[in-house]
Amino acid sequence: TLAPRLGLLAITVATLALAVVIGSPESPPPTAAQAPTDRLTAEITPADCGAVTAQPTSSAATPTPATEWTFPQSAYVRVAAQATAGCTFTRFDLVVGGSVVYTLTRTPLQFQLFRGQTTTVRAHFSGTPTSCTSNTGIAADCAALLAAKDTLRGTAPLNWSTGTAITEWDGVTLGGTPPRVTGLSLRMLRGTLPEKLGDLTALTSLKLEWGKLRGSIPTELGKLTKLRTLSLYRNSLGGGIPAELGKLTELRTLSLSQNFLTGGIPTELGKLTHLEDLFLYQNRLTGSIPAELEQLTNLSSLYLSENAWDGCLPRTLRTVTNNDLATLDLPSCPLPSTTLSYDSYDTTGAVTTAGSYAFLTKADDGTTTAVTTYEGLRDGTTASLRIHASDADDASRSDVYDMVEAGDLFEWKQAEDCFVRYKVISTHEPAAGAVAREFGVEWMTYAFTGCGGTVSTDASVSIMWGTLPDLGGTSLTAPVVHGPFQLVPPGWAGVVMSSEIQELPEGAPEYPGPVVYTESLTVARDFPYWREPALPAGWMFSSARSGGYDVSYGYCAMYVAADGYLAVRVCGEHAWDLRDAEDASWVASDGREGALQGVIETRRISGRPALVAYSPFGPNHSDSFTVRVRVFDAATASLYSISGFDPTLLGNNVEGVIAIARGLFESADPR
Repeated sequence: TLAPRLGLLAITVATLALAVVIGSPESPPPTAAQAPTDRLTAEITPADCGAVTAQPTSSAATPTPATEWTFPQSAYVRVAAQATAGCTFTRFDLVVGGSVVYTLTRTPLQFQLFRGQTTTVRAHFSGTPTSCTSNTGIAADCAALLAAKDTLRGTAPLNWSTGTAITEWDGVTLGGTPPRVTGLSLRMLRGTLPEKLGDLTALTSLKLEWGKLRGSIPTELGKLTKLRTLSLYRNSLGGGIPAELGKLTELRTLSLSQNFLTGGIPTELGKLTHLEDLFLYQNRLTGSIPAELEQLTNLSSLYLSENAWDGCLPRTLRTVTNNDLATLDLPSCPLPSTTLSYDSYDTTGAVTTAGSYAFLTKADDGTTTAVTTYEGLRDGTTASLRIHASDADDASRSDVYDMVEAGDLFEWKQAEDCFVRYKVISTHEPAAGAVAREFGVEWMTYAFTGCGGTVSTDASVSIMWGTLPDLGGTSLTAPVVHGPFQLVPPGWAGVVMSSEIQELPEGAPEYPGPVVYTESLTVARDFPYWREPALPAGWMFSSARSGGYDVSYGYCAMYVAADGYLAVRVCGEHAWDLRDAEDASWVASDGREGALQGVIETRRISGRPALVAYSPFGPNHSDSFTVRVRVFDAATASLYSISGFDPTLLGNNVEGVIAIARGLFESADPR
């Protein structure tokens, strides 16, 4: 009867012998002599929230969920509850004869069966089960994953199936209420990226790493607008980076490194303003790094190395805390053009007042003093600029000065015919609380007729940072010196600078030197100052000569196009007379007014001062004008002249001739 059985249960609970015994694996196992058998059943509430397993306490085998078992009579058994996704186990009720005789809140549970009666364990769970049919959202996620399974896995096994709880699916994480697939993390896959992944619209993390995934990145990933992490690191993906990734505005991490991606960085990635980590290194990406990446003000890690970048590097990216940008060997993009106003020249050099500045010179003992004459601003005396971080309107300009780097240009200007252009050669980290900034400088270009004597301490000046316009042509209003070159306005009859004579290197032949002509490139490479240009495909060396009056110490080389006609002439020679005044504009040598009209303008090529001659568009433009570029190399006191004769270089194709000239100085081998 029930009463004696309940009494027996109470006694066995007290004695830990025949009642519910928690944690008693040392109890003796049943033996074959204990037949007949007892029956154990399980009930689950709610039915979809979990499962129950049962086995003898002496067994180490992996049990299989069931609802009914038969054990030897009075056997000691271990019962465990398994919650499905979205559910949590709460308690076991032990039922004998239809009545609950004991309640326990732990799993697994160990006890001895009641002899001759059916024992039932009721497993109670809380929550909502998350099977593939739990809600419409997760049903769609299951469908997307199952549709993607065969394409994605390649040869890797994936246990995704409707017969397995989705919480047990490889790499799948659920979250939210009601539950959805919010994470997918898998490694060592060998398939392709299926478009169906774009249907997992609740994903916040997609990490498919360290595999052999091939093909391209599907544009459908742009639909995953809740993504915070997208990592396809170390696969074999090719093709371009989809512009659609710019729609993932919640992204914090984008890692596409160590693949075979081609093309450039889409400008749309500049819309990912929450992005903290961008990893694109070790791909086959090309082109320039878009300025739009400067909009990613939350970046803390940026790695772009081992690609084939060209152009320039947006300079604010260098301030990202963790980066590999120094390995790219790219110049910084020009400073944004900014013109600042200052109204007080500080002859003490202290520069403690807003709107004040000073140019400094350095003595042999390292002390600095303010330059006090205009001549000192342009004759090489000036070594640095010290400038207050606030301009004449007392507005802070720290944002500008924080971006200044060595190689940047700026112009100090008091009047149209009183200015100096400088190149920054060093920057100095300001001390804590410092109100002034200091930059090492050297002059690049100056006007020498508009101001002289003592520097005015109260004259308003403008200081222009960034890209400076070239000087020359018909617009030149004052004579300028640019490196060793001197340009004067059209028809100038005023003061010009005296020439400077460069001494020949020791051991150079007597002027004019013997004439040597050769069609052998090997012989030509032994000529003084020899450098080889960067030529278009199909162009080749034809001949060269050295010596005589025009190239006494140097050479001139001829290069022909594929059709055999002269394409370009390159001359490199010792710079004899410097600062000979040249008219910024002139009439062609045949003397006819307006015929083949050309102009001369200043440039910087590979960091060196240069002049270019070309025929600008306008009423006097000529398509047959010979474009010429001259570059001065101070390190060797040499002057290089490049003249374009090919039809593609005539007229005003300055950039085409400059590209050839640039190769003279940027080649690893100057030959």
